Amino acid sequence: MSFVTQGSIPEVVERFPGASIEDRTAILPQVNDLGPPDLVNLIKIIGQPTPKSTPQSLQTTGVYLYYTGADTSNVATVAALLNSLATIIGEEPQMWFGKRKPWHVSHATYSTYNAFRKMDIRVHVAFPGSVKWEVLDQYGNHASSDIIGNEESDDIWTECFVSSMVRSLITADDDGDFASIVEIRRINPFMDPKVSIPEFLNGFKKLYIQGEKLGCNEFVHAPSRLDNYLVDAFFNCVELTHCYEQALEILYSLVDENPEVSVLIARTLFLANREIEAVKYIHEKLAASPNIFEVPGASHLLLLQSKFCFDKQRPDLALPLAVKAVESSPSLFEPWEHLAKVYIALNKFEDALLTLNACPMVTHKDKYILKRIASGAAERLKEQSERDSTQPISSSSPRPSDMHLPLPSDVFLSGVTNLSSVDVAAEHAKLSKTSKSDNDNSITPSSILSLPASTLKSTFKRSYLLLAQIVHKIGWENMLKMRSKVFVMEEEWHLSNPSMAKLSSHSATDLSGDFRKKRLCERWLDNLFMLLYEDMKVYTFVRAQEMQAESMSDTLTPPLDSGSWCGSPNAEKTLDPYTESRTCIEWELIGLICERLGHKRDAQRCYERALARRFSVRAGKKLIGIYSRWRNRTRQQIGAQGKISNSITLGNGNNSKIMNNANNSMATLTKSVSHSYPSKDFTMYDPALLRLSVGLLVWDYRWYTLFSPLLLDTLAEVFNDIGSTKAESEVRIWFDEHEGNRGVLDLVNLATTILESWGRVETEH
Repeated sequence: MSFVTQGSIPEVVERFPGASIEDRTAILPQVNDLGPPDLVNLIKIIGQPTPKSTPQSLQTTGVYLYYTGADTSNVATVAALLNSLATIIGEEPQMWFGKRKPWHVSHATYSTYNAFRKMDIRVHVAFPGSVKWEVLDQYGNHASSDIIGNEESDDIWTECFVSSMVRSLITADDDGDFASIVEIRRINPFMDPKVSIPEFLNGFKKLYIQGEKLGCNEFVHAPSRLDNYLVDAFFNCVELTHCYEQALEILYSLVDENPEVSVLIARTLFLANREIEAVKYIHEKLAASPNIFEVPGASHLLLLQSKFCFDKQRPDLALPLAVKAVESSPSLFEPWEHLAKVYIALNKFEDALLTLNACPMVTHKDKYILKRIASGAAERLKEQSERDSTQPISSSSPRPSDMHLPLPSDVFLSGVTNLSSVDVAAEHAKLSKTSKSDNDNSITPSSILSLPASTLKSTFKRSYLLLAQIVHKIGWENMLKMRSKVFVMEEEWHLSNPSMAKLSSHSATDLSGDFRKKRLCERWLDNLFMLLYEDMKVYTFVRAQEMQAESMSDTLTPPLDSGSWCGSPNAEKTLDPYTESRTCIEWELIGLICERLGHKRDAQRCYERALARRFSVRAGKKLIGIYSRWRNRTRQQIGAQGKISNSITLGNGNNSKIMNNANNSMATLTKSVSHSYPSKDFTMYDPALLRLSVGLLVWDYRWYTLFSPLLLDTLAEVFNDIGSTKAESEVRIWFDEHEGNRGVLDLVNLATTILESWGRVETEH
């Protein structure tokens, strides 16, 4: 089957032909970091143009769509993409807003942003025949390809390719059902891994020292050579495709001139599961200088060491390393965050609170997301220039009447492909309008929707999770007592100052001495306490409802694969009354609250209930994360259990102390596994993971997406557990053999082929 059809090309009608290009030009001076997604502009006509044709004699329409993952390494590959789109649109009459139109593409333009030089590269193709390209910087300066030298041209296209790859890798799997850009095709940038992976890695090598120009994520104050989007994309690529040897070869070639690259080498060794080699490498680098803080990338190396000890359940060994990492780079958030985690693991909650209070917060950055070009930006820019205004032009959605969003006809899964965005939007609207009198089952549905903790971003979101982790361990009341013991709240501090003047000198000395033992609580941390309280209030109410429902029903908990969307479309849907008492979105939101508070099992049940109501992208992705976590932990526990068994077998039978210790360890481990996880068989989650992944694959395909690292990773794990042949057989039974469904197995086979080409899955004959 072909995965590029007329039904898989979204389009938006322009105000006039070429309007989207003018709008893109208008916003270039405001572009930061990685820039906007690639833009495809098509001029479509009805009828064949002749030398005597005029725009008035031909029915002409301008349309545009966005792209990520396309090969922008040279002008030929871009021109080939445009030619492919033109051919598909013109090969047969296109269903266009309910009518068949015999469109032909007369002109096509591909615009892609070079984030290294802050300029747009535009390829223009006229059909049939000419291809030309030009560059346009943020100041409006043009340069055609004719006046650009060959060497500079090669550099520009390399930067262009790497910029496009970084945008694709950084924004893959962005959350959201319908809120993100829908008029976009996201294609897999590694469909031809023998070409694209080496090309990206070589581009990384060439542009490594310029990585800071791309900006950094929302957890870092300012980009550096080790903290920037280029490095983030590099590791996304390596982790997804498992190209460890190629990556290490590139990094070893860089480390002599750039000693801080040793951090990237160590990270890659850990990803490749070469832990012993990684630990030795870090030790050698840190021991190379008598002053550890003079080692390039010392903080990152110390942090890697500490995380390794922490992951091996040795927080006592992780602590001194974490402290040194903080001392080495006190302005970085991540070392402080990790130090707080170590203190929590050691039950040193006062130290954890003080560490959290000292974290350097990032207040000025948001997560990078792909944004639309504002419709009418060119006109608004002209109006601003006349008024001498410099207000940024914000992104805006096109009118629904201008959006042509066809339904791909070659893949269909009941309950997923035909899920209506209008119905989901109506569900949101109904929830926001519901009051307590309208729904006695809820603490107030609108309040669940508007809980302020759900809007936390950047370092504040991660700090909240640490605070919730402490409360999860010691309880809310103990947290309040500890807070009053170690902190002076800002209000208390201000109130104490005027009162000191009225006190006796002895009392004032005692009071100020008591204050000196405490730290002033940062305002943002004080606010997190209040947000945490609001979440806990809702969680307590909902949990009480669930316990009441459990006492009245024996079959309350939904199965792992609940939901009619993952079975026969004609199957009768039976749900317990408690699940039916809330909408899918309500269950999602309650699940998010449970997850923020650290109640993973409760969150899992909520997401399962959400999926039992209807298919949900957010609930599906959350469950994949939860099931994968349980699965991996169970596998680790079983691995540790096997090691203990081996030690018993190999141990000296005459040494009763060794034998007793080993047996005690075995008993403790077995007990912890049975209490923490429903089964010792880590493959028990594979069927649910497979069904969720297939549902999300179909959903992505319906919205013109063929690239999801999360789903590819999950499928690789499942295929390696049960075999791709068995997985495909189960997909055929679950989905393809039901009336109305089609093309699902072909989509899974495509994912299998991609994973095999990366070496993630063994080829089965």
